[in-house]
Amino acid sequence: MVGKAAAELAIVVVGVTLALWADDWASERADRENEQSRLVALRDNIDETLVDVEEHLGDAEEAAKNLRAIVSEMPAPANEMRDRIRWGLFYGPVFSPQLNVYDDLKSSGELSLLTNPSLRSALAKMDASMGRIELAQSDLTSVQQMHVDSYAVDSTNVRIFYGEELGLHRPDVSDTDHLDFADEPGFKSRMVLKLDLVAQLGIRFREAQEVLLNVRDLIDEQLASDNN
Repeated sequence: MVGKAAAELAIVVVGVTLALWADDWASERADRENEQSRLVALRDNIDETLVDVEEHLGDAEEAAKNLRAIVSEMPAPANEMRDRIRWGLFYGPVFSPQLNVYDDLKSSGELSLLTNPSLRSALAKMDASMGRIELAQSDLTSVQQMHVDSYAVDSTNVRIFYGEELGLHRPDVSDTDHLDFADEPGFKSRMVLKLDLVAQLGIRFREAQEVLLNVRDLIDEQLASDNN
Protein backbone atom coordinates (compact mmCIF):
# COMPACT_ATOMS: atom_id res chain seq x y z
CA MET A 1 0.00 0.00 0.00
CA VAL A 2 2.79 2.34 0.94
CA GLY A 3 4.71 1.37 -2.17
CA LYS A 4 1.70 2.06 -4.37
CA ALA A 5 1.19 5.49 -2.78
CA ALA A 6 4.85 6.31 -3.24
CA ALA A 7 4.69 5.26 -6.88
CA GLU A 8 1.63 7.42 -7.46
CA LEU A 9 3.31 10.36 -5.74
CA ALA A 10 6.39 9.87 -7.89
CA ILE A 11 4.24 9.89 -11.02
CA VAL A 12 2.56 13.10 -9.90
CA VAL A 13 5.92 14.74 -9.12
CA VAL A 14 7.34 13.67 -12.47
CA GLY A 15 4.22 14.92 -14.22
CA VAL A 16 4.34 18.28 -12.51
CA THR A 17 8.06 18.56 -13.18
CA LEU A 18 7.56 17.78 -16.86
CA ALA A 19 4.70 20.27 -17.07
CA LEU A 20 6.80 23.00 -15.45
CA TRP A 21 9.71 22.18 -17.74
CA ALA A 22 7.44 22.28 -20.79
CA ASP A 23 5.99 25.60 -19.65
CA ASP A 24 9.46 27.07 -19.09
CA TRP A 25 10.60 25.75 -22.46
CA ALA A 26 7.57 27.26 -24.22
CA SER A 27 8.07 30.57 -22.41
CA GLU A 28 11.77 30.63 -23.27
CA ARG A 29 10.98 29.79 -26.90
CA ALA A 30 8.39 32.59 -27.04
CA ASP A 31 10.92 35.03 -25.56
CA ARG A 32 13.54 34.05 -28.13
CA GLU A 33 11.06 34.35 -31.00
CA ASN A 34 10.02 37.73 -29.64
CA GLU A 35 13.68 38.72 -29.37
CA GLN A 36 14.33 37.72 -32.97
CA SER A 37 11.40 39.74 -34.26
CA ARG A 38 12.61 42.75 -32.25
CA LEU A 39 16.13 42.31 -33.59
CA VAL A 40 14.94 42.22 -37.21
CA ALA A 41 12.88 45.39 -36.69
CA LEU A 42 15.78 47.06 -34.88
CA ARG A 43 18.21 46.20 -37.68
CA ASP A 44 15.87 47.76 -40.25
CA ASN A 45 15.59 50.84 -38.03
CA ILE A 46 19.39 51.03 -37.75
CA ASP A 47 19.73 50.79 -41.54
CA GLU A 48 17.32 53.72 -42.00
CA THR A 49 19.21 55.79 -39.46
CA LEU A 50 22.54 54.98 -41.13
CA VAL A 51 21.23 56.43 -44.40
CA ASP A 52 20.15 59.58 -42.58
CA VAL A 53 23.50 59.90 -40.77
CA GLU A 54 25.42 59.39 -44.02
CA GLU A 55 23.45 62.17 -45.73
CA HIS A 56 24.03 64.56 -42.83
CA LEU A 57 27.70 63.65 -42.67
CA GLY A 58 28.04 64.44 -46.38
CA ASP A 59 26.40 67.84 -45.84
CA ALA A 60 28.65 68.59 -42.86
CA GLU A 61 31.76 67.73 -44.88
CA GLU A 62 30.58 69.89 -47.79
CA ALA A 63 29.87 72.78 -45.43
CA ALA A 64 33.30 72.39 -43.81
CA LYS A 65 34.98 72.38 -47.23
CA ASN A 66 33.29 75.62 -48.24
CA LEU A 67 33.94 77.27 -44.88
CA ARG A 68 37.65 76.41 -45.13
CA ALA A 69 37.71 77.98 -48.59
CA ILE A 70 36.21 81.19 -47.19
CA VAL A 71 38.58 81.30 -44.24
CA SER A 72 41.66 80.64 -46.38
CA GLU A 73 40.55 83.19 -49.02
CA MET A 74 40.82 80.73 -51.88
CA PRO A 75 40.07 82.58 -55.15
CA ALA A 76 37.02 81.41 -57.09
CA PRO A 77 34.62 82.48 -59.86
CA ALA A 78 31.49 84.37 -58.77
CA ASN A 79 29.19 81.32 -58.92
CA GLU A 80 31.53 79.25 -56.79
CA MET A 81 32.00 82.11 -54.33
CA ARG A 82 28.23 82.42 -54.01
CA ASP A 83 28.01 78.72 -53.28
CA ARG A 84 30.66 78.98 -50.57
CA ILE A 85 28.91 81.91 -48.92
CA ARG A 86 25.58 80.10 -49.19
CA TRP A 87 27.00 77.18 -47.21
CA GLY A 88 28.63 79.57 -44.75
CA LEU A 89 25.49 81.56 -44.04
CA PHE A 90 22.72 78.99 -44.31
CA TYR A 91 24.11 75.62 -43.26
CA GLY A 92 22.34 74.56 -40.08
CA PRO A 93 21.31 70.88 -39.99
CA VAL A 94 18.22 69.53 -38.29
CA PHE A 95 19.08 65.92 -37.54
CA SER A 96 16.49 63.99 -35.54
CA PRO A 97 17.22 60.25 -35.39
CA GLN A 98 14.11 58.14 -35.95
CA LEU A 99 15.14 55.22 -33.75
CA ASN A 100 11.54 54.40 -32.87
CA VAL A 101 12.14 50.65 -32.43
CA TYR A 102 14.92 51.27 -29.91
CA ASP A 103 12.83 53.93 -28.17
CA ASP A 104 9.93 51.46 -27.90
CA LEU A 105 12.23 48.80 -26.44
CA LYS A 106 13.44 51.28 -23.83
CA SER A 107 10.02 52.62 -22.87
CA SER A 108 8.43 49.15 -22.66
CA GLY A 109 11.29 47.63 -20.66
CA GLU A 110 11.81 45.03 -23.37
CA LEU A 111 15.52 45.72 -23.66
CA SER A 112 15.80 42.90 -21.11
CA LEU A 113 14.71 40.54 -23.91
CA LEU A 114 18.07 41.11 -25.61
CA THR A 115 20.28 38.35 -24.28
CA ASN A 116 23.55 39.57 -25.79
CA PRO A 117 25.31 41.88 -23.28
CA SER A 118 27.63 43.19 -26.01
CA LEU A 119 24.61 44.29 -28.02
CA ARG A 120 23.01 46.01 -25.02
CA SER A 121 26.30 47.82 -24.37
CA ALA A 122 26.53 48.87 -28.04
CA LEU A 123 22.95 50.18 -27.93
CA ALA A 124 23.79 52.27 -24.86
CA LYS A 125 26.76 53.75 -26.77
CA MET A 126 24.46 54.44 -29.73
CA ASP A 127 22.05 56.27 -27.45
CA ALA A 128 24.89 58.39 -26.05
CA SER A 129 26.19 59.08 -29.55
CA MET A 130 22.81 60.42 -30.68
CA GLY A 131 22.81 62.70 -27.65
CA ARG A 132 26.24 64.10 -28.55
CA ILE A 133 25.00 64.89 -32.06
CA GLU A 134 22.05 66.81 -30.62
CA LEU A 135 24.37 68.83 -28.35
CA ALA A 136 26.78 69.64 -31.20
CA GLN A 137 23.86 70.59 -33.42
CA SER A 138 22.42 72.82 -30.69
CA ASP A 139 25.76 74.63 -30.29
CA LEU A 140 25.92 75.22 -34.03
CA THR A 141 22.34 76.53 -34.13
CA SER A 142 23.08 78.99 -31.32
CA VAL A 143 26.14 80.35 -33.12
CA GLN A 144 24.19 80.47 -36.38
CA GLN A 145 21.59 82.72 -34.80
CA MET A 146 23.90 84.89 -32.68
CA HIS A 147 26.98 85.30 -34.85
CA VAL A 148 26.09 84.59 -38.47
CA ASP A 149 22.49 85.59 -39.14
CA SER A 150 22.86 88.67 -36.92
CA TYR A 151 25.78 89.82 -39.10
CA ALA A 152 23.26 90.62 -41.83
CA VAL A 153 21.86 93.38 -39.63
CA ASP A 154 25.21 95.18 -39.72
CA SER A 155 26.16 94.47 -43.33
CA THR A 156 24.32 95.89 -46.32
CA ASN A 157 26.05 93.47 -48.69
CA VAL A 158 25.05 90.48 -46.58
CA ARG A 159 21.45 91.71 -46.66
CA ILE A 160 21.69 92.00 -50.43
CA PHE A 161 22.95 88.42 -50.59
CA TYR A 162 20.10 87.23 -48.36
CA GLY A 163 17.64 89.06 -50.61
CA GLU A 164 19.04 87.34 -53.68
CA GLU A 165 18.78 83.93 -52.02
CA LEU A 166 15.20 84.60 -50.98
CA GLY A 167 14.34 85.67 -54.53
CA LEU A 168 13.61 89.28 -53.62
CA HIS A 169 15.76 90.39 -56.53
CA ARG A 170 17.76 88.62 -59.19
CA PRO A 171 21.54 88.47 -58.69
CA ASP A 172 23.92 89.61 -61.39
CA VAL A 173 26.31 86.64 -61.50
CA SER A 174 28.97 88.77 -63.17
CA ASP A 175 28.89 91.28 -60.31
CA THR A 176 31.05 90.19 -57.39
CA ASP A 177 31.44 93.58 -55.69
CA HIS A 178 28.84 92.91 -53.02
CA LEU A 179 30.47 89.52 -52.26
CA ASP A 180 33.52 91.29 -50.84
CA PHE A 181 32.06 90.97 -47.35
CA ALA A 182 33.44 87.40 -47.40
CA ASP A 183 36.91 88.94 -46.93
CA GLU A 184 35.93 91.21 -44.05
CA PRO A 185 37.59 90.29 -40.71
CA GLY A 186 34.25 90.33 -38.86
CA PHE A 187 32.66 87.89 -41.28
CA LYS A 188 35.71 85.63 -41.45
CA SER A 189 35.94 85.42 -37.65
CA ARG A 190 32.36 84.17 -37.62
CA MET A 191 33.20 81.64 -40.31
CA VAL A 192 36.21 80.42 -38.30
CA LEU A 193 33.96 79.75 -35.31
CA LYS A 194 31.32 78.10 -37.44
CA LEU A 195 33.95 75.94 -39.17
CA ASP A 196 35.11 74.65 -35.80
CA LEU A 197 31.57 73.74 -34.78
CA VAL A 198 30.78 72.14 -38.14
CA ALA A 199 33.98 70.08 -37.87
CA GLN A 200 32.93 68.94 -34.39
CA LEU A 201 29.50 67.99 -35.71
CA GLY A 202 31.13 66.02 -38.54
CA ILE A 203 33.15 64.09 -35.96
CA ARG A 204 29.94 63.27 -34.08
CA PHE A 205 28.28 62.01 -37.26
CA ARG A 206 31.28 59.80 -38.04
CA GLU A 207 31.26 58.42 -34.50
CA ALA A 208 27.53 57.68 -34.81
CA GLN A 209 28.15 55.92 -38.11
CA GLU A 210 30.74 53.62 -36.52
CA VAL A 211 28.51 52.89 -33.52
CA LEU A 212 25.48 52.14 -35.70
CA LEU A 213 27.51 49.81 -37.92
CA ASN A 214 28.75 47.98 -34.84
CA VAL A 215 25.19 47.56 -33.55
CA ARG A 216 24.05 46.22 -36.91
CA ASP A 217 26.96 43.74 -37.05
CA LEU A 218 26.14 42.44 -33.57
CA ILE A 219 22.48 42.03 -34.54
CA ASP A 220 23.43 40.12 -37.69
CA GLU A 221 25.78 37.87 -35.71
CA GLN A 222 23.09 37.04 -33.17
CA LEU A 223 20.43 36.38 -35.79
CA ALA A 224 22.81 34.09 -37.66
CA SER A 225 23.71 32.28 -34.44
CA ASP A 226 20.06 31.84 -33.41
CA ASN A 227 19.16 30.40 -36.82
CA ASN A 228 21.92 27.79 -36.74
